Amino acid sequence: MLQPSEFEVLLSLRDDDPSGSSAPRWGAIEVPAKQEKMKLKVLWALEIETFKDETKRKEYYEYNDIWGPLWQKKHEGVKFNNLGGWSDNPGHVTYYVEYENMEELAKVWSDEELQKGLVKLRNHCEKLNIRIMRPTVTVR
Repeated sequence: MLQPSEFEVLLSLRDDDPSGSSAPRWGAIEVPAKQEKMKLKVLWALEIETFKDETKRKEYYEYNDIWGPLWQKKHEGVKFNNLGGWSDNPGHVTYYVEYENMEELAKVWSDEELQKGLVKLRNHCEKLNIRIMRPTVTVR
C-alpha cells in the first residue's frame, strides 16, 4: 500500500486557491496519456474543516447521512482501496482513497450527481480541500 508521501499532486481543488477564483472547478476528469499507459495507482485525499458553530456543525453531520450513501453507491464496481481517515472530532477531518488507476477514479468523479453532492458538502464545511495524486516515478 502506497503512502501519501509517495505521491505527487495531479490536481488540487482548494478553498484557498492562489488564483483568487472562488468558483469550484468541476467537470469530466480526463485521463492523461502517460497515466493511461502506465496504469499507476491514484490517491484521492479529502481534507475538511468543519464549522466551529454547533448549529452549522450539526447541519454538516446531517448532510453526511446523505453524502455517505451517495459516495458508496457511486463506488460500486470500481477498483479502489479505502485507506480510511482521521478526525480530531470535531473540527478537522482527513480521508484517503487509493484507486487502481486513473480510469477507476474517472469512473467515479466524472459523475455529475457525485460532483453536485460534493459541492453541497462544501456548503456545510468551513474549508474543503481535495487532492488527486499519483506515485512519483523516476524515468532514467
